[in-house]
Amino acid sequence: MRAPGAAGREAELAEVDAFLQQLTTSSRALALEGEAGIGKTTLWQEAVARARDAGVSVLACRPAAAEATLTFSGLSDMLAEVDDELFDALPELQRHALSVALLRSAPGGPTRDPRLVATALLSLVRALAARHPVLVAIDDAQWLDGPTASVLAFAVRRLEAEPVGVLCTLRPTEAGLGLLTSVERARVARVRVGPLGLTPLGRIITDRLGHALPRPLLTRIADASRGNPFHALEIARLVDGDLAALGERLPVPDDVRALAASRVAEVPRPTQAALLEAAVLAVPDTRTIDPAALAPAEEMGIISIDDRGRIAFSHPLFAAAIYASASAAQRRDAHLTAAAAARDPEQRARHLANGTTEPDPAVAAELDAAAELARDRGAPDAAAELVELALRHTPPADDPARAARLLRGAWLHLDAGGQDRAGALLHQLLNQPAPDEVRAHALRLRATLESRSVGFSVALETATAALDAAGGDPSLAAAIELDIAFYLVGIGDVGGGLRHAEAAVGRADLPGGDPGVLADALAVVSMVSFLNGDGFSQERLDRALALEEPDRQRSVFTSPRYIAGLILLWTGRLREAAQTLTDLRAERIERGVESDIPTFSLYLVWTFLWLGETDRAAEIAAADSAAAALLGERGLEALTLSASALVDAQRGDVEAARKHAARAEAQFSDLDWWTALVWPRWAVGFAELSAGDPAAAHAALAPLADMLPSLGLADPAGLPFVPDEIEALIALGELDRAQALTELLRRLGQTHDRAWAIAAAARGRGLLAAARGDLDEARDLLEEALAAHDRVEMPFERGRTLLALGRVQRRRKQWSAARVTLRQGLALFEQTGARRWVQATRSELARAGERSADPSELTATERRVAELAASGLSNQQVAERAFLTVKGVEANLTRAYRKLGIRSRGGLAAALRHDDEPVS
Repeated sequence: MRAPGAAGREAELAEVDAFLQQLTTSSRALALEGEAGIGKTTLWQEAVARARDAGVSVLACRPAAAEATLTFSGLSDMLAEVDDELFDALPELQRHALSVALLRSAPGGPTRDPRLVATALLSLVRALAARHPVLVAIDDAQWLDGPTASVLAFAVRRLEAEPVGVLCTLRPTEAGLGLLTSVERARVARVRVGPLGLTPLGRIITDRLGHALPRPLLTRIADASRGNPFHALEIARLVDGDLAALGERLPVPDDVRALAASRVAEVPRPTQAALLEAAVLAVPDTRTIDPAALAPAEEMGIISIDDRGRIAFSHPLFAAAIYASASAAQRRDAHLTAAAAARDPEQRARHLANGTTEPDPAVAAELDAAAELARDRGAPDAAAELVELALRHTPPADDPARAARLLRGAWLHLDAGGQDRAGALLHQLLNQPAPDEVRAHALRLRATLESRSVGFSVALETATAALDAAGGDPSLAAAIELDIAFYLVGIGDVGGGLRHAEAAVGRADLPGGDPGVLADALAVVSMVSFLNGDGFSQERLDRALALEEPDRQRSVFTSPRYIAGLILLWTGRLREAAQTLTDLRAERIERGVESDIPTFSLYLVWTFLWLGETDRAAEIAAADSAAAALLGERGLEALTLSASALVDAQRGDVEAARKHAARAEAQFSDLDWWTALVWPRWAVGFAELSAGDPAAAHAALAPLADMLPSLGLADPAGLPFVPDEIEALIALGELDRAQALTELLRRLGQTHDRAWAIAAAARGRGLLAAARGDLDEARDLLEEALAAHDRVEMPFERGRTLLALGRVQRRRKQWSAARVTLRQGLALFEQTGARRWVQATRSELARAGERSADPSELTATERRVAELAASGLSNQQVAERAFLTVKGVEANLTRAYRKLGIRSRGGLAAALRHDDEPVS
């Protein structure tokens, strides 16, 4: 229905029209701001009507004060008219979580994860936006319930190019509403809704009263109301028909709320009592409130009752006025009456809490049950609030109940992102009597908070105290042992971490232990023993995978599938690693568990860079950096910054690599996460080496090499930077130091049969031989490295070895062989996006007598593909050798045929034939 009161709002409506027109290009927001009664709702209604006229899908809600504590009430209203087919098209986990949140399904399964509901809403909005522009419209946004506001903010922060808009009404004091801050500032418009002029005010009054007032009286009303439509209408109702008021001061209180209160004070006392019952209910109706008692208020326009018996105040100020005018005892009675009639357990518990002044174990128990329901619906913020209400109703002498509720509230606040409040509740708990098990849980949670804010060293001390308090609960003790193992590995004590991981297995494997904790413990032992140089037991890891509980909430660092993905990477099974980690990342994104994604980002980027798929690595790094920035956790952000730095280094962007790595290193250092420094320093060292500055590369990598004896890392997986440090040292003439690192890498590679490390060590030995002038030995060692490269798909590393071999061949005056080798290396560098290595190889090719390329000549990739095809290999075999897809082979061959002036493979060998001597 159109809003008749929009007259006189031409300027504001022009802003609305501009906002709606811009929705087709990107997400944006419009806030209508103004004092109470100024007409924001009228404008909002007109904006919604215009959006619908323009074919925009509108998700609208008009929350009231009584609904502010009703979990997902706003979300239910917004999604009430969305087609079922869109719900049905959601991924199963998201669909079920959203259905539970909206009370369409019973709780169960993994829906307790709050991010599932938010992710489901994001998926639903995107699906809607794929059909038509979408407008999320919220009137009186200050009354939006917390869970709805949280999931909306989550979704809106992740919308950029989608045609989705947010429209809300606000009072001036609410200009910083969190929902608006979720939208980029440049895409938020704010419209101040000011006073109306005399003519539009007269239209509103005439429309509502059914007749016009004399112009002199209307003029006085306009002046007295200062152009506020609600205020003006109420004055008009007070003086309507009283022409004597023309010569008297108008009965206008200064405050709009007082004016509303004066109106409700006019109704009979039974009507006031009925209005109070309506004011405390989220959705009042005539099934619980006597319509006869409400009749005088309906006649006066204070409320309206629709044909289904639903009661609505004509303005929120009337509900506020009736509640404020009631005595404390009357309010309590109204809440207890509402509790008796409430069908929703959460609303019943809240009304009982508001209707009870003394501690009451029964009320506290109802609040506990309501908190559990809110938690099951994916609303930990509402659940935390209910638990804190339960705390207020906990008898002072009941220390165990108080301690348990403090702990539960802290966990819920942490789930909802409220780390500060979680810390405050833990502080209360740890400074009062509590059972040992509760204290152990509290200390463990405090350690988790400290690991994110203070550092691993402090967290380790707290976790150790938690373990002492854990007593006879083997599953709890095992979980704490895993935390300690993580902190120890983080600060560089791999051996200590292994001992605690093994202790976790021993505790969790006792009769009655938690299978999920045991699965994680087995996986962590597999990983840490691997890093410690003890290899790993496939049988043990398989047992961990079989016992894993995917829906169990815990750190992703202990997930068996995640750890299996890392071991696949470290052992050189890169395609399997990429698939495992990609699948896990997709699952976490589907569930909305963004705090896990940065850990996948780093290792996936590492995997794809080793596979030579630099564009894929860059795509992941960019997406996950943006996601991590929203989390506000330094350690997680540092992981994605490190991933970005590695991509920058591969692409030869030294400045970007330095910038991202410097931020990551500072954040890791602040948290005492010393082993994580490998990633940003490796990125900088490699970037500097690629840029031809071995001194700068050594400056970045030497501290890592110096740390090796203390870290206890005894598998090449922990030494990915060593090949770069070896090359930098050789370039600087530090041959003895380079040889020591090369021998370490060779020994560990051969001990554990890591093909990439064996190849890198052989290349290092070849470079050392070349630096000492023994070109024959250098050639032999580099060819040995190439044979090792055949065992693992790492095209960039193979390219480095080919470049080194080509240089040796040139120095041995094997011009033709050098050019062939260098072209092969060049093709791999071009394929992997290593710009600076491409430049270095082209320079080396020129020194080997290669002519300058022109558009009609084959690129290195085209030549490599043509040479392999000329040797008689099939397209599939060429693809495997050149690290390309079959389609990529076909495209390169087509271009090669055209440039060589041939039509088929038959002429390739002759066309590719070239002289053995350098071209003059």
